[in-house]
Amino acid sequence: LKPQREGGGNNYFGNALKNKLLQLKESEERAAYILMDYINSPKQQSVIISSGHHYPAQINHELGIYGIFIRVGDKVLLNTSAGHLVRSKPVTCGEGGNLSGAGALNSVILTDD
Repeated sequence: LKPQREGGGNNYFGNALKNKLLQLKESEERAAYILMDYINSPKQQSVIISSGHHYPAQINHELGIYGIFIRVGDKVLLNTSAGHLVRSKPVTCGEGGNLSGAGALNSVILTDD
């Protein structure tokens, strides 16, 4: 369960998720949250560099694709991709916000493999 805000933090998993859903059951505040499936993405051994230090870690990478969709009535004026963002974070981290310090921006490298 994830709040509709930027910056990461305040996500709910497991028993905390169940308790939060019960708390929000009759509340209009529930509209401020998104219930999402957890994606078990492939992990990769990598090195994290932070504040002048480095250490090995298992990393998850998240690829976000941005799009633009504009319509007036039934007429579609624009429907196109508008870029991407890759965020990487340790697999042990349930949160993912770059602003919260849990994740870092990354780049995509395309290969023939």
